[in-house]
Amino acid sequence: MRIFLPTNHQSFILELTLKATADCVLGIVLYDQRNDDSHYFRRKVSLLQDEKRTIKIRLPFSPKNGLLDIYNKQSGTAQGFKLINMAVKSLNPPATWQSPQRKRFACFAID
Repeated sequence: MRIFLPTNHQSFILELTLKATADCVLGIVLYDQRNDDSHYFRRKVSLLQDEKRTIKIRLPFSPKNGLLDIYNKQSGTAQGFKLINMAVKSLNPPATWQSPQRKRFACFAID
């Protein structure tokens, strides 16, 4: 299951409520839409049949446009589970530890 998230470099907490229809091991990955190797979050979750779990993903940094992949690691498909709810809560931006010059250079280097 692939979900497009227009994150726009914002800090947030993503809450996913999942329910397993069969025993499964899920993989959850959030990455930049432009670059597949830019994992902002990776997690492995084991669920038993009919188990319902809420997973909180804290993202102090995010890409401009993110893709969230939720998949069954055993089959590689989106079978064996259902996404019941997805909520976004705001998160205070991280404290800046960079000087303004370094921050400008980092923005230049990323773009």
